[in-house]
Amino acid sequence: MNRPLSSPHRNAAGPPAVPVDAFTAQLLDFYEKTAAEYDTWDSGVHAKAAARCAEVAEPGPGCEALDLGCGTGLVTRGLAAAAPDGHVVGIDVSEAMLQQAQNDSTVAVSLLHMDAHDLYLQDEAFDLVTMCQVLSYLVDAQRVLAEVRRVLRPGGRLVVCCQQRSLATPAEQLFFRRLDAFAATGFRFPRPPAHNALFGEPWALAKVLDDAGFDQERTTNLVVGNHAANAASWIDLMRGAGPYPHALISVLGPAMRQQLEAALDLTMRGDDDGAFRYHRAFTYVVAVRR
Repeated sequence: MNRPLSSPHRNAAGPPAVPVDAFTAQLLDFYEKTAAEYDTWDSGVHAKAAARCAEVAEPGPGCEALDLGCGTGLVTRGLAAAAPDGHVVGIDVSEAMLQQAQNDSTVAVSLLHMDAHDLYLQDEAFDLVTMCQVLSYLVDAQRVLAEVRRVLRPGGRLVVCCQQRSLATPAEQLFFRRLDAFAATGFRFPRPPAHNALFGEPWALAKVLDDAGFDQERTTNLVVGNHAANAASWIDLMRGAGPYPHALISVLGPAMRQQLEAALDLTMRGDDDGAFRYHRAFTYVVAVRR
């Protein structure tokens, strides 16, 4: 079952309200509209990435773990199942995602609505922190990593999973170029800092963790792939790929949607092997708090 958090609180006053900037507002809208299908999107790619994250984390018996950006609780439940007699806390900025996590009561975890930039948790309260597909969506990644370091015990471990965008297929790269071209016609959507897109590259992730006071222990990868039948199904799929494509595709009228489909079909015509194929490549880093 799920339970409220007690001992790791700073005090009984309750966490501060989650501040909502323009990008966070867009992120919350994306998760509110996709929470129910998040676990099954793209043949369960999020579930596969989460299962690997929990496996890499190796929480062990009695582990006190924090799943930061827990979403629907995929990693949270995986950690709890692997940590008998331990305690796993999941926090997320999205109440819609937390509600989905709350609906699954197969294991005992604590779920909290909280902003990762200001963790309302005691110093050195956890042995392990996991961040699966979170770092790239943060407005201030270094501030969050400083908070993570604060709540970890000395020698505690941090496991980070990020999508490695350099391994995207040519079809994906083409799609986002086309999407950016449509956005340039008059749409304006907030984006996270541009350098966040590099966090899935092993060298970049190692650097940001070293700067935050963590020593890299090991790195591993997971690559899954799939394909869509045509431009229409591809666009429907990519709508769930993140807050930016979701926001832009959602506001395309029928005429602009048809234009986008036609442009994709035209550009990919003749590429029978690579058309509408995509990868989800993830980098996992296990690091130790200095």
